[in-house]
Amino acid sequence: MLEDLFTVISGLPRLTAGDLASKSDAINRRSLDEIRACVFCGEQARAPVICGPSDLIGPAAWLDLCPAHNRALRELFLDNPFLDDPEIIRRYEEWAHS
Repeated sequence: MLEDLFTVISGLPRLTAGDLASKSDAINRRSLDEIRACVFCGEQARAPVICGPSDLIGPAAWLDLCPAHNRALRELFLDNPFLDDPEIIRRYEEWAHS
């Protein structure tokens, strides 16, 4: 799943200044009023996640997820104590060079 995230990072839509000013309103609007496709499978995304800013992601961006991929991503990061920043960077560099 982590390597799948690397493939979509560069194409993620960036947050606008208005989104950044009121993140909770932006998340509600994006999940309730706008129909988006999950970045991984194309199913309807009802779980928008704000990711970044970071060295890997760049400026803050939207990660639009279906419920299944939202759950999988949360489990990946919350349930995996070995997935710290150095490990993510190591795996990204390994992926980038493959």
